[in-house]
Amino acid sequence: MRIINECQRVRSKITFFTQLNNNLYAYSTQHHGAKIIQGQDCTQLLSYKNEHLNFDTTASCFSPDAKLIAFATSTHLHIADLKSTKILKSIYTDHEHLSIISFDPSSQYIVAGNRYGRVLLYRYNSNSQLSRLCSFPYQRVDTKIKKNFVSSITFYKNLLAVSGYGGAIFILDISSRSNKTVLLHSTSPKKALYFIDENNIISGDNKGKLQLISITQNSVISDISLPFTKTAQILPIPNSKYLMVHANTDTLAIIDSKEFKILHSNYLKFDDTIENIAIMENSTLIVSLANKKIVRVDIPNRNTLNSLILHNSIDEAYALVAEEPMLMDTLEYKSLEKIYNKTYKDAALALVNQNIALANQLMEMYKNVSLKKESVALLYRSFEHYNRFKTLYLEKKYALSYAMSEKYPALKLTKQYEGMEERWKEAFTNAQRHIILKKPDFAKALFSDWMTVSSKRPIINLILKHNSLFIDFLKAIEAQDFKRVNEIALENSLFTQMPIYDTLNSDISRSVNRIQTNIKINRIDLAKKSLQKIKGTVGFSQKVEELYSMCDDMTELQALYQKNNFYACYELLDAHTHLYYSELGELLQKHWSKLIDDCEGYASKGNIQGVKATLGELITLNSRKDRIGDLLRVSFQVQTKYFLSKKRFRSAQSVIYAYIDIFSKDSEISSLMKKYEALSKKKLAITQGEDRSRDSWLYSSIITD
Repeated sequence: MRIINECQRVRSKITFFTQLNNNLYAYSTQHHGAKIIQGQDCTQLLSYKNEHLNFDTTASCFSPDAKLIAFATSTHLHIADLKSTKILKSIYTDHEHLSIISFDPSSQYIVAGNRYGRVLLYRYNSNSQLSRLCSFPYQRVDTKIKKNFVSSITFYKNLLAVSGYGGAIFILDISSRSNKTVLLHSTSPKKALYFIDENNIISGDNKGKLQLISITQNSVISDISLPFTKTAQILPIPNSKYLMVHANTDTLAIIDSKEFKILHSNYLKFDDTIENIAIMENSTLIVSLANKKIVRVDIPNRNTLNSLILHNSIDEAYALVAEEPMLMDTLEYKSLEKIYNKTYKDAALALVNQNIALANQLMEMYKNVSLKKESVALLYRSFEHYNRFKTLYLEKKYALSYAMSEKYPALKLTKQYEGMEERWKEAFTNAQRHIILKKPDFAKALFSDWMTVSSKRPIINLILKHNSLFIDFLKAIEAQDFKRVNEIALENSLFTQMPIYDTLNSDISRSVNRIQTNIKINRIDLAKKSLQKIKGTVGFSQKVEELYSMCDDMTELQALYQKNNFYACYELLDAHTHLYYSELGELLQKHWSKLIDDCEGYASKGNIQGVKATLGELITLNSRKDRIGDLLRVSFQVQTKYFLSKKRFRSAQSVIYAYIDIFSKDSEISSLMKKYEALSKKKLAITQGEDRSRDSWLYSSIITD
């Protein structure tokens, strides 16, 4: 039984609620500041108050490492140190009206969405906006949108996903701004986004539709209609394949992310509407409710199940699994099943010996276990037919014996069934030997007792009619020659019905995973050797082709790296995103992050030359031009702001003119022009020139020389 305990009662409306690292959660309120709470015992670790963190706050968030808080007003984005309570930066947002903000996983950047549908990037220790990442709607048709918005922000490593007006999902790499993907599979607003991995994302929209989307293929893999609308959150249950989903209701749903189906439509019910949830590493669930209560639910987990097994509370363990079917995927449940199967077999032996009292004693605790009621009942029904089964066995009427054991599975636990299987294996082995010796008549004689057994007939026909092919098949399996195995299977579909064939496909899938791992760590020769074995395998041809291509990409990247050709390395990385997740790709990305970190420091001080010198030849890297261009723009903007603050209007004017020449006129420089004209009382002599692309700076000798 899941017990819901009150954790805290908040005095004013919760404006932001989130899960942090190390089993912590945090929230801010309209009138009583912000708090960080230990999820396991609900103890308050830290409280923060600031005059700007109040009912006028438009958005707030916490860094995942629990060190910083950021909160926005109509004019500023404030970033504060939670421990010292000091404001580290107050960034003037020039009336951007930020409505949603979030720290990235590194706790360095803040992604913000404003009420005009723009998504902006800030750094926790910078005085300026770093860049404009994207804008909603993606395809603007109506130019008079009355109420634009950014609805959701989520992360996976360096990947950022955002959604807003129009329902599009933008996915991009924060550090490089390369390979931006736009997913357009629903126009309904999406407040809930969750990355399965770097290749797949789940979205939840206002119509109650969950979509599993392939990022690389830009296609919907599957979808689910939820029992509610206005999906609010999608969170993973730690160490499992399950997700928790909620909306504007008082219930939680559980989703199986592998099968992509609803496991529980009404898993938990609360006494008011759920506003936010957080799931700690130990599966403790924290829920913020509309009635200002924060409650804690200790979800039974693997440790709970293990404890019941250790204390021999088997019936309680099964009752727990019935209530929490997510536990069926655990090793502990497998241990529980081993105990049951051992007891079941002992009870079957007792019934064989007509010791009904002992059988009843052994199965007593399972009779009222919902998961085992049918199995227990079938045990007793099976042994009502045991004497008849023995007779059929002694008379070698194997067809009837096997048919009876299929209908009454407990009979498979008897020595008679074991005897039949031993005789079958002996006949099969000897027949196989005769086939190898090219004596099919002897093989046929050995199978005489089994010809009428329906479960054995296909394999018998296969051996007798296609004996040489069967031998070839066995040899191919032994050698793990996947290509040859599938060639044989195509000749005769009976091979695909053999259990060994299913096992083989599992082996191929595992082989593919090993090949991908070898490619990532640059063991290309080994990867190609393994690929030769599965080349031509039915159902894997496209994957094999893709893996060969990945090998070639990795080989090329390694060669470029050895020549210190970093420019070409990054071009190749951005052309083939799978390389990001290789060992060498991660090393190159770390190097890039270090360069960008240094450049952001220079840009925040208006040091354009510092940015140019740090990037060197990489400054013209076309695949990352958005990120580089934003750094250069910030450098010019900071210079302009500095000269205006010192009333050095001639210098400010020169920088503004240079900015427009290099980058053309945009909203950022237009704002600074207005400020210049207001302070200097002079009108800038800017004529309306032809519109240029945002990347026109790439052709400016001032930047690239």
